[in-house]
Amino acid sequence: MRIVLSFFIFVGSLMAQDSYYYSFGKKVTVKKIPQTRALGDQNITYYENQNGQKLGVKHEVIIGCDNIKECEKVLQNYDILSVEKLSKTIFLLKLPKDTDLFNLSNKLYKEKSIKFAHPNFIKKRIQR
Repeated sequence: MRIVLSFFIFVGSLMAQDSYYYSFGKKVTVKKIPQTRALGDQNITYYENQNGQKLGVKHEVIIGCDNIKECEKVLQNYDILSVEKLSKTIFLLKLPKDTDLFNLSNKLYKEKSIKFAHPNFIKKRIQR
């Protein structure tokens, strides 16, 4: 009985782990915030970083590539709906809704041909 209980505690702790992304080479931990009506848009998922800052994300990742041909080869290995060019070296990847956004951005970050990869964070809207 003790072994079974220990197993469930271990599995539960794995499931409760926070998500993370890399910013300027440093790991930033985020925790999902329960969705409320006050937060608004159904297409945006909200997280809180280790400093208490709220971050909204859609199912998009921003990547940096010096050589787009090399990056295209890497991107073929992942389930990506579309790639939009934002600048000469920066691209926006649109992902399926069921994609683990942080896991994918971390995998892309570790690819040699990709300079950076992180979720496309939504800036706070300001009322005028």
